[in-house]
Amino acid sequence: MEKSFYIENQDLKKQLKSFSAKGITEFVLQDNQILSHKGKLLQFLEAVKQEIPELFVILPVSAQILDMDVCRAVSELYCSLEIPLIGENKGDAFLFDKKFYSRRAQMLNNLGLIFGFNMDFACVKGDSVKSFRDRLDFAISLYPNHI
Repeated sequence: MEKSFYIENQDLKKQLKSFSAKGITEFVLQDNQILSHKGKLLQFLEAVKQEIPELFVILPVSAQILDMDVCRAVSELYCSLEIPLIGENKGDAFLFDKKFYSRRAQMLNNLGLIFGFNMDFACVKGDSVKSFRDRLDFAISLYPNHI
């Protein structure tokens, strides 16, 4: 049976201690204040490591926050990264930085991390079926565990 509930940020570390007793084995972090701030994310990952290392943690995190420090901390946990694979519109052209995502995926694969890409279609002006298919082919070439 799946259980879900909301935990206030300040109570998160305290609540982690009670997860085992409550039968919680999987946790999706949805707090953008933590997910978008390297220091807070590292503190959260350390708290999980200390309090409940057997917890499966899913982190929907931007590729921009994934540096070697964060990835090393993630590698010490039972964890999956959910990374948005997105482009942007500049001057009525849809742009997608393959080099950036390639470097991130190489780091993740070298560390043996579980990661996947979340992909949207036509959420940015200029996106097309062709560019989506190109992104999908590109994503597959990076060896994610899931898309």
